[in-house]
Amino acid sequence: LRIRQLALVSALQLLSHLIKRTVQVKRRGLLFRDAGVQRRERAETYEEWLHAEQMLIAAEPPRHVSEQDRVFFDQLQERADNYTALQEAGDEYGLMFHLRSELMRKQVGGAGYSRDGSLWLRKHLAARTHIAAYQAHVCAALRYVGSGAAPASSSAAQRLAFINETRHAFGRTALLLSGGAAFGVKHLGV
Repeated sequence: LRIRQLALVSALQLLSHLIKRTVQVKRRGLLFRDAGVQRRERAETYEEWLHAEQMLIAAEPPRHVSEQDRVFFDQLQERADNYTALQEAGDEYGLMFHLRSELMRKQVGGAGYSRDGSLWLRKHLAARTHIAAYQAHVCAALRYVGSGAAPASSSAAQRLAFINETRHAFGRTALLLSGGAAFGVKHLGV
C-alpha cells in the first residue's frame, strides 16, 4: 500500500511539474513559435512562407530598446523626414546639401550602423527595420536628384558630380592580397 501511495505521489508531482513547465513555455510563446517554424519550413509557396515568417516576427516578444538606441532611431527618422520634406518642396539643392553632408561612412553620432559590430544589427530586429526604412528614403532621395525632376533642377553635369562625390564618400570595396599565403605554405612545412 505504501509503495502505491509513493508511486501515486511521485506521479502527481511529476504531472504537476510538467503542467507548470507547459504553462511557462506557453506563456513565453515557444509552442506557437515552434508551430510557426514548422509551418514556415513546410511552406510550398513563397506566400505561405512569407505569412509564416510574418507571424513569427509578430509573435516575437518586444525587446527592450535602450535610450541610446532610441535616440539613434529618432535621428534616422528625422533625417528621413527631412529628405521627404525637401523632395516635396522641390528643393534639389537643399537635398543635395543634406545628402552630401549626412551620407558618410560613419552615420549618425559617429558610430554608424555597426555600433558595436555587426552583432548589434543581427540581434535587434528594430535596428534592421529602422535602418532599412532610412535606406529606402535615401535611395528615393538619390533617385529624385538623379532624375532631375525638381522644378529648378541643376544641370546634368552637376548632378553627375554630386553622385560621384557621394560614391566617393562611401568608398569602394577592394581585395588586397599581400602575398601572405606564401608564408602560410612555409608554416605548413611545404
